[in-house]
Amino acid sequence: MNSVRIAGLISLWAIMACTAKPQGEPPPARLIVLPTGSPMLAEIQVESVASAEVPTIEVVAPGKLRADPNRLARVELPVTGRITKVLVAVGDSVGEGQPLMEVD
Repeated sequence: MNSVRIAGLISLWAIMACTAKPQGEPPPARLIVLPTGSPMLAEIQVESVASAEVPTIEVVAPGKLRADPNRLARVELPVTGRITKVLVAVGDSVGEGQPLMEVD
């Protein structure tokens, strides 16, 4: 009886492994739903797509960051996602509006 089950599982695995998967299909669309009255709705800006020059100059300015236990800053994202790249390191100087990470 066990050999029949094992043979059945091996057959099922072989059929699943040979099943063709469609190529070139786009990934499913990501949908973000914000409830009516959410404060995040005020942060959304809609603009037409346009070409623009992107500055490539990098400014390096020396500085140090010291932790002050009396002043705590929480970094929260307005949407969920996975952090794909951290753009700053411990000890880096950061300013208001500076990107800290990339989120996918």
